[in-house]
Amino acid sequence: MRKYIRFSLLTAFALLTVSSFGQKCGHDQLEQEVKRLFPNYESAENEFIQSINFDSDVKTEGIVYQIPVVVHIIYDAQGDNISDKQVKDAIDVINEDFRRLNADTSDTRAVFTGVAADTEIEFQLAKLDPQGNCTTGITRSQSALATNASNNVKGIVSWPNSKYLNIWVVNSIDLGGSVSGTVLGYAYKPNPGQSTTYDGIVIRHDRMG
Repeated sequence: MRKYIRFSLLTAFALLTVSSFGQKCGHDQLEQEVKRLFPNYESAENEFIQSINFDSDVKTEGIVYQIPVVVHIIYDAQGDNISDKQVKDAIDVINEDFRRLNADTSDTRAVFTGVAADTEIEFQLAKLDPQGNCTTGITRSQSALATNASNNVKGIVSWPNSKYLNIWVVNSIDLGGSVSGTVLGYAYKPNPGQSTTYDGIVIRHDRMG
């Protein structure tokens, strides 16, 4: 069940960061790189998907799963240092989408009406940090890595991915070969064939909330 939730979260989060204004999610480019680095990626992915299909009926109806989220704001200039309010707004929007409470549900395309549903998953900013101290669920780190960021920002600060969904908010993203400024955000699909250090979401500050 935990595997199923984890797969759903990261895949959906990655898709929700894609804009329709000529900019893109970096997922496809990243997946090719991961396949190069981890030769058993595809076979592990197929095995993982089969296990999800096997477990997909386990979830108990009416139980809402709450996922602790930590948002790491990595900024170079103060303009990148977004407010707590903007972060909270982003979480609210994601929750509306996952719980199917958004105002435009009536505009759902006919091809999706049979499967569109309340996922019974909610995201909450973490209330306790890894040491058990009270937290807002938001961290702030000033670094030049905020510009043309990639997985390098994950080394600045990261909370245990077995307990939190990590989101890194940056100025811009450069995945190597991409045009700087065109990638809005990215996440890797969870896969036992790749390192867990790839977990989490990287997103541009102007697409957060």
